[in-house]
Amino acid sequence: MPFADFAKSQNIQIFHYQDIDHFKQGLRGAHVDIVPLANLHASFGHAILSLPGCDIYLLRTFPRIERTLLEGSCAFVALSMKDAPAVIFNGKEVKSCLQFARGPIEYRLVEREPGYYAVLIFSSRMENRGWPETSREFLTIPITSNLELRLRELIIRAFRTASQEPYSNITAAVGLAESLLIALDSAFSGYFSTKSSKENIHECLRTLRIVDDLVDSSSSHPIYSGELAARIGVSVRTLNNRIVKTNGMSLHRYIKLRRLWMVRQQLLMGDPDLQIKEVAIASGFWHLGDFAAAYFSQFGELPSLTQVRSRV
Repeated sequence: MPFADFAKSQNIQIFHYQDIDHFKQGLRGAHVDIVPLANLHASFGHAILSLPGCDIYLLRTFPRIERTLLEGSCAFVALSMKDAPAVIFNGKEVKSCLQFARGPIEYRLVEREPGYYAVLIFSSRMENRGWPETSREFLTIPITSNLELRLRELIIRAFRTASQEPYSNITAAVGLAESLLIALDSAFSGYFSTKSSKENIHECLRTLRIVDDLVDSSSSHPIYSGELAARIGVSVRTLNNRIVKTNGMSLHRYIKLRRLWMVRQQLLMGDPDLQIKEVAIASGFWHLGDFAAAYFSQFGELPSLTQVRSRV
């Protein structure tokens, strides 16, 4: 069970999930859309520590594609809590760094293996500490291994302290928050924002939003690269490059995964009148044998078993 060494208190909330079917979004004030990449039956979840002016999230995650819209005028900092393979964050492979932005803002990530992350969300935009200007972008802030370990240590210490002795003394909570801020000041010092020659990430994210909306609203109809590219106003090559860059897979593989997940979500509702064949066809799967094989490959069980379990 994740976070077994933490205890719930007036400052800490802990949420556990045994499978992806019951997973709920971790970040308050955020709209999260996921497409799982593997049917992980393991313990994962999130813990939330509330400090003055800042909420710290620890997230035990699973392989997935995630799109998140952060609302509000907040400052957002994320880092990995373990040495792990790089993830694709807004089209870039990132590792041993901080992701920093100010809201409202959108991001998309591709995680191929289970991860362990910390996310700090400040209630203000933190514009009075000399942190870099973000210009509505996510900044990748390189950090040394020593500073990375220091930040991890401070975050774990904050959770353990709050578990053992809830912050009835506001001075202790403020002191821990200030230690984290000083470490982040060190990370941001010397960072200089440079203009990149890469394609604007906003165009990639806009393309993916159009794809998601099209799949969700027209799931029974085939989606062709040429028609989609014309609708967006780009070439087929540019369309495919944007999809692969941001999602880590081809357009048609992503559409298939999203549709499979849509079918599963409907089956999990436990509607006794729901017919698997009708749901599959309505989601664009015309060959039921291929659909069942793809569903089993993705989720480790046949759709009929998913429906039976949901009814029970």
